[in-house]
Amino acid sequence: FHKSLLDALIDNQDYQKIVPIEPIRDIIRQNFINLKLISDKIVYIIGPEGGFSEMEIMTLAECGAEFYALAGNILRVETAAILTAGLIRNLTNY
Repeated sequence: FHKSLLDALIDNQDYQKIVPIEPIRDIIRQNFINLKLISDKIVYIIGPEGGFSEMEIMTLAECGAEFYALAGNILRVETAAILTAGLIRNLTNY
């Protein structure tokens, strides 16, 4: 991660950190339909085309990120970003 992003994740503990992640990763993730917003401050992090590295996943977990599955297949970055924004918007009613 870029240092400024990592600093922002660490410094903003009051933000709910949501990470949509591809289904092939062997990590604990929830279905996005079960997402419960616990803060009005939300940041979502979309991974690169090749997915997050193991170190990035560990760093995100240490920063309190919640991992969610968006779909049963791997999405393009653009699609994942738009879908995640739409799902969060639907939950917040903005």
